[in-house]
Amino acid sequence: MNEIRIVPSGSFFCGKKQPVVLQAFLGSCVGVAIYDKAAKVGGIAHFLLPAPISSSEYINPDKYASTGLPVFLEALRELGATNRNMAVTIAGGAMVGSISELDMSLNIGGRTAEVVKKILSEDGMQINFAETGGLIACRLDLDLDTGKASAQPTLSGPDKTFMEFIKPDPAEINNTITNVRPIPQVALKILRMINEGEYEVRQLSSEIKKDQIISAKTLQLCNTAFFNRRGSIDSLEDAIIILGQDAIIKSVISVCVRQFFVQSKSSYSLCQGDLYHHALGTAIICERLAAKTGIAHPSSAYTAGLLHDIGMVVIDQHMPPESSLFYKKMREQKSGIVMAERKILGIDHCEAGARLANAWGLPATLECCITHHHIPEKSENRCPMVHLVYIADFLMARFYTGMEIELIDVKHLKNRLNAIGLAPGEFVELVDMIPTRILRAVPELAMSL
Repeated sequence: MNEIRIVPSGSFFCGKKQPVVLQAFLGSCVGVAIYDKAAKVGGIAHFLLPAPISSSEYINPDKYASTGLPVFLEALRELGATNRNMAVTIAGGAMVGSISELDMSLNIGGRTAEVVKKILSEDGMQINFAETGGLIACRLDLDLDTGKASAQPTLSGPDKTFMEFIKPDPAEINNTITNVRPIPQVALKILRMINEGEYEVRQLSSEIKKDQIISAKTLQLCNTAFFNRRGSIDSLEDAIIILGQDAIIKSVISVCVRQFFVQSKSSYSLCQGDLYHHALGTAIICERLAAKTGIAHPSSAYTAGLLHDIGMVVIDQHMPPESSLFYKKMREQKSGIVMAERKILGIDHCEAGARLANAWGLPATLECCITHHHIPEKSENRCPMVHLVYIADFLMARFYTGMEIELIDVKHLKNRLNAIGLAPGEFVELVDMIPTRILRAVPELAMSL
C-alpha cells in the first residue's frame, strides 16, 4: 500500500515516481496537482490566498497562488518536467459551510482559482481537469507512482455506524466529566503567579520542578534554536530568564492541555492529534489577534484559545467510533456542531467544557470563552476575549481544512469582527496572519514565532 503524504495549506511537495499518494484537503483553499508522465515527476501545491496582502513579516510565498505557483512550477521543471507534458488538475475554492455576505464579497477561493488559471494560461499550460467553487470541501489526490490525479468530496460513505449508535445516558456523561483528570494544581499555581506578577525566578523554578513533564518541556523549549543559539541550558532558573513569562505560560498550559487531547479517542477527527492541533492553532491565532487589537493580554488570549474546546474531551468519549458519519450527518442537516452534539448526545461541548472549567476553578474569563465561543453575544459580561476566540476558531476551521471539518455560524461574523474593533475588509489580513507552521501540522514550532 502506498504511503499517504498530506500537503498542508501554504506549502507544496513535488518528487519523482515513487509509491506515495499526495493528498490536500481543500475548503476555500485551492489545490493544484501536476504530473509529467514523460519525466515521471509530479506534485501538489496548496494555496491559501490569491496574493500577498502586504509586505508584513508573515509573508510566505508558498501561501499565495501568485507567488507560490511559479515556485512550484519551477521546482517541477528542475526535476525534468516540461510545460508541454504537465497534466494539471485543479480543485477547491469552495464556500464551505454557511455562507455570509462577507464570504460572497471576499470570494477568497474564487479569486485564488482565477489567479492559478491565469498563471497557467500565461505559461501555455492546459488544464486537464478543474473542480473549483461550489459548497463542499474536497480532497485532491495525486498518486506519484501512476500519475493519477482525482478530486472527491470529503466525508462521504455509508451511514452504518451512525445508525447503530446508542445515545448515552446523562449519568454516563456526568461520570465522564467527574473523572476527567483536572489541570495539575502546580500548573494553575504557576499561571496564577505569573498573572499576578509577583514572583521571583527561584519561586517559579521551584514550582516548575514539581512536575517532571513541565520541567522537561520548559528546558526543551529553551534549548530550541529560536531561544538559544549559544549552548545547552540545563538549569530551570536560566531557562525561565531566557524564555520570559509569556513563553513559560504557553509552555505550561500547552503541556497540560495536550495530555487531555492525546488521551482522547480523537473521534471528532479522522486524524490522530487533530483536536490538539486545532486547539494549539486557535491559541496562537488568539494571541496574535489580542496583540493586534489590544483588547486582551496576548498570554490570556492564548490560554483561552487553547482551552476553548476542552469540553470535546468529554464528548469525545461518547462519540461514535467512525465520527466522519457525525460530520456527514451534520452537513446533511446543515446544522452547526453544537446543535448536532445536543441532538445526538443531549449535551454540547460548550456545556461540558463549562462544567469542567467550573469544577477546576478556572478564572471566570476563561470559563466564559469556553462556554460562549460559538455565540459570543450570549456572554453575560460581554467578555471581549470570547470574540477573539470565535474569530480564531473560525479561521482554523475554515482555512485549516484537514480531516475534521467544523461548521461555524458565520451569519454574525461581520458584527463579531466589529466587536473587536476590526472592519470586514481586514478579514483577509487575518487569514494572512495564520502562521504557516500551524498549517504545516507542526504547531509546537509555531509557539516560538
